[in-house]
Amino acid sequence: MIEMVEKFTREEIIPNANKYDKSGEFPWDIVKKAHRLGLMTAAIPVEYGGLGQSLLDNCIVGEKLAYGCTGISNAIGNNILPQAPIILCGNDEQKKEYLGRCVAEPIICAYAVTEPGAGSDVSGIKTKAVKNADGDWIIDGQKMWITNSGHANWFFVLT
Repeated sequence: MIEMVEKFTREEIIPNANKYDKSGEFPWDIVKKAHRLGLMTAAIPVEYGGLGQSLLDNCIVGEKLAYGCTGISNAIGNNILPQAPIILCGNDEQKKEYLGRCVAEPIICAYAVTEPGAGSDVSGIKTKAVKNADGDWIIDGQKMWITNSGHANWFFVLT
């Protein structure tokens, strides 16, 4: 796996990093290639379609991707943050639904934790999620510095 990631970084990330830094565009072409290689679903257990890699393995993969460009590495690697609560605490139905979607297509995940006044200190978070009379969840609060937020189709919001 490490050799494959190093090759991907050399051939896909490094030659294109400057272009994306200058343009500010989201690196969709690289993200789609990373998804096809399993780099965005590496932590997902094998029984749900991922590679079932350990946290240490994922850290090493992240390090190899970041060697090429930290911005592109974040676009690819930040997907593990919202996947982790589902992997660790989700029931089988939730894992099949949400992790299955990540495996099926390149879902871009955003991780909304940081708040004005609290930073990333989760004990100081003020955002609340409350179920209304219709059974819908209403999120009330402010978040900032949400990586991938402009391109995400899955938001993990810590309340």
